[in-house]
Amino acid sequence: MQQKNTFSRKTQTIHTTASWTEYNIEYYHYSPTGFSKTIYLQAWLHGTEIVWTPILYELLQKIETEQLSHRIIIVPIANPFSLDSQIMWLQTWYNNIHTNASNCLNYNRLWHWNTTPFEAHIVKSLLDISQNADIVCDLHCAWYESAEHIYCHTDSIDLAKKFSIDNIITWQEPWSAFEDTQHTLWKKAFTLELGASRSTSKQRVTWYTDHIMKFLKHLDQNANKNTSETTYAGPIRSQNQLSSFYAPYGWVLVWHSEIWKRYKAGDLAAKIYTIAGIKDIHRNKDSLFLIKNAIHAPYADQEIAQYLEM
Repeated sequence: MQQKNTFSRKTQTIHTTASWTEYNIEYYHYSPTGFSKTIYLQAWLHGTEIVWTPILYELLQKIETEQLSHRIIIVPIANPFSLDSQIMWLQTWYNNIHTNASNCLNYNRLWHWNTTPFEAHIVKSLLDISQNADIVCDLHCAWYESAEHIYCHTDSIDLAKKFSIDNIITWQEPWSAFEDTQHTLWKKAFTLELGASRSTSKQRVTWYTDHIMKFLKHLDQNANKNTSETTYAGPIRSQNQLSSFYAPYGWVLVWHSEIWKRYKAGDLAAKIYTIAGIKDIHRNKDSLFLIKNAIHAPYADQEIAQYLEM
C-alpha cells in the first residue's frame, strides 16, 4: 500500500524582541515523490487582508485528500506582525512593525536594503522559503468594493487564465511588488486580488479554495500530458490602462457606479454633496471600476477609485 503524502510544518524565525518573544513565519511543505514542479502560495502579507488565510488552511486538507503530484509550499500568514493589529475591535490597516501603510510589506525594498532593512529582511526570508518554486502565487484582497483580478507578466497570460478569475492585468516593467520580484528570478508569478479584505464567509472560502484546486489540478493534468482547457472570457488589460479617479471637490461622496459594471464616457459616476450644493461627477472615458477606496468624505484631488480603461 502506497504511503499517503502529507504536509510537514516548518517555521522560520524572523524577529526576536528584547523580551525574547519570537516572531515566526509558519509554512507547510507537501513533497510527493517524483514531482516535477514546485508551487508556492502565500497570504496575509498586508495586515488586514485576512480572507486568503482560511482558504489556504482548507487547501492543505484538500491537497492531502486529492494527493496531487507536484511539490507545494504554503505560507498562510506571511506577515506575523499583523496578527495583533486591532484597535477598538477593528483590524487596522496594513499593520506591520511600523504601523504605516507606506511601509506595507508588499512593496518590498529589495533595492533599498539600507533604508528599510527590517522590511527587506522579512521579504528576503519569504524569498528564501520560495527560492525553489517554479510558480508563485501572492494572494491579496483589496478594498471594501473591488473586482477580482489577477496581476502577472505578459508571458504568463495563458497560465493565468487557468485560475478562471475575471480580469487579468499584465505588466512588462517591474515596479518592485513581491510578484514582480519573483518574475525577475525566472519564475511564473501571479498576484491574485479578491474583493473585500476584512469579510470572510463559508461561501467565499469554499469558492476560492475550489478555484485554486482547479488550477493545481490543471498543473497535475499538464504533467501527465492530459490537459483540459479552461474557458476564459474576461478582459486582459495592460498595467498602463489602470488609472486613478480623483475627487474634484471635497465633502461627502455618494457613488452611483458599481464595481464590475462597464461605464461609457459621460455616465454619472458619483455625486459629491458640498456646502455650495450638489456636484455631479461624470466619467470622461469608457471604463470599468476595479477598486473603490474606503473614502466617503474625500478632500479635493484625493484618489477615490481605480479603473480600467475600456
